[in-house]
Amino acid sequence: MWTNVRVVMGVSASVAVNLLPDLIAALREKTAVVDAVLTAHACKLVSPLYIASLTGRRVYTDEFNADAGWEVPHITLVRDAALFLAAPATANLVGKLAHGIADDLVTTAFLACRAPRVICPAMHPNMWQDSILQDNIDYLRRKRVIVIDPVFGRCASGDEGIGAMAPADQILNAVERALGFVNNEGMDT
Repeated sequence: MWTNVRVVMGVSASVAVNLLPDLIAALREKTAVVDAVLTAHACKLVSPLYIASLTGRRVYTDEFNADAGWEVPHITLVRDAALFLAAPATANLVGKLAHGIADDLVTTAFLACRAPRVICPAMHPNMWQDSILQDNIDYLRRKRVIVIDPVFGRCASGDEGIGAMAPADQILNAVERALGFVNNEGMDT
């Protein structure tokens, strides 16, 4: 089932990037191929080289990179993807995705992807509870984007509450359901 399943992972700038080693390891353990795409701000929190060492593959950061040659990166990247996984998804990324704003490689690839799309929000609890953010989440769900709700945890600020990115095993389970590898009953879309 998992052999050579390609997951495009959009990474935005959240301290939840510290959870990526476990998530990428869990995907690779299932033999998934993970192609990571980092926003410019994510690159300030985590090195693309470090993410490349976790995925074993090139990391994409710039839609206008000369290395792409004549290819259109946001189209080529998702052409044969089995799934798009935005993890972590900041409030900024959620807002952009909900409103179709395509101003970087993560957002343009997300919009171009015809495979199932999963987002894993990660933000301060106050941001998660904000009615505008919740409207964006509800809108994405109505558009059949799978949202893995954040969990209770401690923030970088020291505050606690619901806003931490879900753990790797929970995300992996949702990815397996989205890919049709397990029963979809009770799946939150």
